[in-house]
Amino acid sequence: MRTLLAVLVASITFAAIYAFAASLGSAATGLAAGGRLVTSCGSGISLAYTTRFDPGISGYAVDGMNISNIPAGCLGKKLSVSFSNSSNEAEGTAISDTLPTSGTSQRIAINPNSNTIAASQISDVSFVVW
Repeated sequence: MRTLLAVLVASITFAAIYAFAASLGSAATGLAAGGRLVTSCGSGISLAYTTRFDPGISGYAVDGMNISNIPAGCLGKKLSVSFSNSSNEAEGTAISDTLPTSGTSQRIAINPNSNTIAASQISDVSFVVW
């Protein structure tokens, strides 16, 4: 019974930490907890990444990013997002794109087959809009 309880607690703790790590965001311009967010066009923008199981790495890989709360001043601006591990080494290739010209959210798909970003290795996300 104790073993079952320990496994249950460990699973819940892991799920909570993993969910937090997959939802790095910021409600302000400047440095954000758990990641860096740099914008010159407004505040409130946030980023969350999504994952899927990748048998090639026997774990979860980033398969997309959801950007929300895009301020009007940021519409149509370029963005760059990079993921790094605890050694400050890049995980995958930085993602570059352009924010939409209207609306307040955007989904950016990432193909783990061509840009593998191992979710378990991510310790920092840098998000720059210019």
